[in-house]
Amino acid sequence: MWASMVLFLSLSAAQADRFTVYLSAPTRDGFVDTSKDIQDSIKDIRGRLASMKEFQIVDSREKADVVLTVVTRGVGSQAYGQRLSYTEYYNNAVLTSLPVVANTYWVATVMEVGSYRKEFSGAYTHQYAYSMGAWGECAKQLANDVRAWAKANASQLKQRRPQ
Repeated sequence: MWASMVLFLSLSAAQADRFTVYLSAPTRDGFVDTSKDIQDSIKDIRGRLASMKEFQIVDSREKADVVLTVVTRGVGSQAYGQRLSYTEYYNNAVLTSLPVVANTYWVATVMEVGSYRKEFSGAYTHQYAYSMGAWGECAKQLANDVRAWAKANASQLKQRRPQ
């Protein structure tokens, strides 16, 4: 009996250390604005995040510490163009670009924590005209970026939780 109680308490403590993530497609006027491609990327990213000890996937925005929205995905620059990101921290500007060529597979997401929003993009370029695991590589990049961000901001995320 004591062993069961200790196991339950240690599992509860482990769950409290995990950040909850809600994955979705964009919503517009109360409708989920999605496609098969977006749903496939949600599934890929969900699988990657679920396998990480830092995260627990939840089924609603209200239960989530982090909301990750898969905005769109595609292949090549016609749909995506070149992604430019400009950020100014501490009076120092950082400009990041993501060049996209014909065989670049990409997924664009927006992460939200309260009113804070950040875009994450995953991209994979290879010589083949078929995906051959490219979408999974994009999902891996996105999950790793979200994990890095959550680890760096762990104390702020925990402070936002209801007591």
